[in-house]
This record gives sequence, structure tokens and C-alpha cells, in this order.
Amino acid sequence: MIGGSLGGELAVDLIDYQRAHHGALALRLILADTPAGVDTLFMSGLAKHTRWFRPGQLNNSATRLYWKAVFRPITPAQRGRGVDLVQLATLHGAAKTWPLSNKQGQVRYIVDRPPPPAKAYPGIHAVYLQSSLDNVVRPEATQIWLAAFPDASFIPVPGAWHIDFVEHPEEWRAAFTAAFSKLGPWA
Repeated sequence: MIGGSLGGELAVDLIDYQRAHHGALALRLILADTPAGVDTLFMSGLAKHTRWFRPGQLNNSATRLYWKAVFRPITPAQRGRGVDLVQLATLHGAAKTWPLSNKQGQVRYIVDRPPPPAKAYPGIHAVYLQSSLDNVVRPEATQIWLAAFPDASFIPVPGAWHIDFVEHPEEWRAAFTAAFSKLGPWA
């Protein structure tokens, strides 16, 4: 399984479900820029407000204003190698249409989820990828996840921002290639 950002937490939920139901799957996991509790978010104070700020029309009415105020694409000088400019423009255009109620629910999920305890997932092959310029998830999340998966490996993604697969495709491709090699042979 591969989970980026919130998707990493959802992948861990699947592991928990599998264990609770005595599943026999041999799981392998790649986590990328995944928060480990609300305090590993750079904007953790603001994120905690999602407990009382609920999705709906009032929230969504501020969508355009929100994206205009906070959305800052990286500059051409900050882009990685191999960027598809059409794909990048499409991604940025689509992102500005996502209603705030969608984002609020995602952040609230992270806020309400406790960090994983140390040694919670022994025997599960995992690799944690952390972009070096992540401005969403604090670097402390790496150590929490590595402690939770005692057999895990760590791979930094130099020059990349928070799960910016489109903006730094070659950097992420190299990191995923290294991650798959660390997970060993697939049987």
C-alpha cells in the first residue's frame, strides 16, 4: 500500500482493520509525508478549529477567498526535473475548485486521530518518505512513524515539498524506486 499525507493514515487504518479481523494479508507500506497526530502539522493550532467549524454552505461560500489567500504554487525555479506543465496547470486549476468542506473533513480526521504508539506495527515492512521542504507535516512525524513501525526504513526526498508528485516527479520517482527496493521481494 502507498499512502500520501492523509492517505497514509487511511492505509494504517486498513492495517488496523486487517489485524482486528484476523486477516492473513502480508502487508507492506509506503508512507509519504504522513502526519502522526495534529501536533505534527505546521498549522496545528488552526487545524484544531476544525472541531467546531463544520462543512456546509457557509463554509463553502469562502472557498474562492480561501484559495486566493493561501494557494501559492511553487515558482518555476523551485520545480523539480521532468515537470509536465499541462498536468501541473490542470492540477492547480482543479485544486482551486475544491470546496472548503472537503478540506475541513480531512483536517478534522487528522485532528481527531491520536499519534501511533511506539512499536504498534512490528513485523510490517514499511518505508517512510519525507520531502525535505514539506510545509504541512513537521519532520517530527518521521520519528513517530519509524517508532511505530520498528522495522521501517526512511528515505528523504530532497528538494520536494508536501506530496508534490507533479511538481517534483523525478525526485519522487527516485524515492519510490528506492522504497520498493527496501520492501524486498514480493511473493
